[in-house]
Amino acid sequence: MSCAALLAASLLLVSAGQVGVLDLQAGAEARARWRPELTRELDVLPRAALGAQDGPFTWGAAYAPRLTLQDGGGDAVALLHRGGVEASWRPDPHWRLSLTTAGSYGTNDFLANPDASRNAGSAGPTIPSPTPAPSVLQPVPVLTTLRYAAADITAGLEGPPTESFRARVALTAFLDGGVGSTAQLYLPQQRGGRALLDLTWLASHRDTYTTGLTAIHSAFSTGVDSGAVTLTETWRRSFSKASGTWLGAGGALLYSNAPGEAGVRAVPAAEAGIRGALDRDVAGTLLLAA
Repeated sequence: MSCAALLAASLLLVSAGQVGVLDLQAGAEARARWRPELTRELDVLPRAALGAQDGPFTWGAAYAPRLTLQDGGGDAVALLHRGGVEASWRPDPHWRLSLTTAGSYGTNDFLANPDASRNAGSAGPTIPSPTPAPSVLQPVPVLTTLRYAAADITAGLEGPPTESFRARVALTAFLDGGVGSTAQLYLPQQRGGRALLDLTWLASHRDTYTTGLTAIHSAFSTGVDSGAVTLTETWRRSFSKASGTWLGAGGALLYSNAPGEAGVRAVPAAEAGIRGALDRDVAGTLLLAA
C-alpha cells in the first residue's frame, strides 16, 4: 500500500471516530558535501510521518526518500526510497509488544551514505525513522553508486520483569543487497536473521547497567555464510534528559565459511561515549570504539 493510501485510510478512520489520536508530520532536510576530488553533492531528504493511537494500540508509518544531486562525475542523480511501518500493543502500562517493518529501494552512493548497507528498520509510532542502519556482515562495496534494495521485519517485547530491571527481546528477519547481476558483483544479496536480548538494571535514577546478548547470521548469494554472537556489559550515567555518558566492554565470536577465513574466532569489543545538548537545537555525540 502506498503512503498516500495509508494517509487516506487513516483520515477516514479519524473521521469515523475509530482512532483516538492522530499525529501527522512533514519536513525536509538538505545536506551539502565537498569531496577532495572537487565533487559537489547535495542531499535532499523530505519526510512524511503519520502516527495514530487508540487505547493500548499505536501505529505509525513514514516515507523518507533521499535524493542525491552530484556535480563532478558519477551519476548525476541518485534516489533511494525509504519507508517504514510499526504497530504496537500495550497489554498493561508497563509492557509493550511491537511489530516493525522497513525497507529501501533505489540508487545509493555508498561512499557518501554508507548507512544504507542494511535496513534495521524502526518506524516509531509518532515519529517514524526508516533510516537504514549498517550491517556488521555486509561489506561496503568498492563501486560506490549501486542499485540497492533492503527489507526487514522485527518483532519485539519490552518491559520491567521487576521494579529494578527492564528487559527487551527482539527477533529480526532481513534481506538486502544489490539489484541486478552487475550490482550484486559488488554488493551480494544477503538473507538472515538477528536475535537480541537486553537486561538493564536500574541502579539509581542516574545509573544503569545493561547486559546485552546479540546473535546474527547471514547467507550471501555468493555461497558464503557468516555470523556473530556478541556479549556486552554497558554502564550508562545520565546527567539530564539530553546528556550523559556510557562505557561498555565485551566480546564476540565470529564465524564464516569464506575461503581463507573459514572457522570461528573471538574478538574483544569496547566502547565509550558522551552525548550532550547545548539547547533544543544543538546536540552532539562523541564516540570511541575498539
